[in-house]
Amino acid sequence: MSLLVHLPYSRVTIFNIVVLIFGLLVTLVIGLSLHFDILTDTQCKVPNFFTTISKLTGNELPERYIWRMCMSLVATPLILDGVVLYRALSFESALLQKRWLRMLNTAVLLLHFMQMYLLLSVTYLSSKEHMDYHMGMTYAFFGTSFLHMFSLLLLLHLGKQRPFSNTDRKAMKVRLYCLVIHLSGVGAFIHFANRHWDCEPYAYSLAGMCEYAIICTKLVYHGAQVMDVRSPVMTIALSYRTADIT
Repeated sequence: MSLLVHLPYSRVTIFNIVVLIFGLLVTLVIGLSLHFDILTDTQCKVPNFFTTISKLTGNELPERYIWRMCMSLVATPLILDGVVLYRALSFESALLQKRWLRMLNTAVLLLHFMQMYLLLSVTYLSSKEHMDYHMGMTYAFFGTSFLHMFSLLLLLHLGKQRPFSNTDRKAMKVRLYCLVIHLSGVGAFIHFANRHWDCEPYAYSLAGMCEYAIICTKLVYHGAQVMDVRSPVMTIALSYRTADIT
C-alpha cells in the first residue's frame, strides 16, 4: 500500500529557515550567557567578544545538542529541496532545448548534495575532537556553497522562460545580493582567521561574525527558492506493507 503526503512547498521552506535561525539564536544566547569565557578563549589568550559557529555549536552543552536536533529536523527536507528545484527547472523550455543547460541543472543538484554532506559533517564532527578535519570541511562548505549559489543563479538567468516576471526579477535580485555578500563574507572570514592565527585581538570575534553573515545570506538565498518553484505543493509517496494475521 502507499500513502501520499502533500506538503505546501513554501511552508516547508519557511520551516527549514525558521528552525535553523532558531537554532543559531538559541545556541548563541545560551552559549554567550553560560560559556562566554570558554567560547571566546583562544590559544593566544587575547581579548574577544564573540565566537564562531563551529565552536558554539560543537564544543559545549546544551548548545551542541540543540543545534544537532535542529539539523536533524531539517536535514531531510533540505536534501529533498534540491530535488524539487531540479525537477521544477527540468520542465523549463530552455532546458528542454539545450543539453548544456540540462547538464548545468544536474551539476547544481550534485553541488547541493555535496554542500549538504559538508554541512552535516561540520555539524556532527565537532572542532573539539576533530579540529583539522572540521576546519577543512568548513572551508570546503564555504567554497561548495558559493559554487552552488553561482551555478544556480546562472542556471536561473539562462534557463528561465523570457520575459522574466516581476517575481522572477525580485528573486534574481535577492540571489545576486546574497551571492555578493556571501563571497565578501568568505573573503573577510579568511582574512580575519589568518589574523587570528597571528594572535591579533578581536580577530577571532570578527571571523565569527563573518561566519554568521555567510550562513544568514545562505538562508536568505534559500528562501528565494519559493519564488522559483511553480508548483506550490510537494507530494511524497510512502510505501508500506500490511501483515496478514491469521
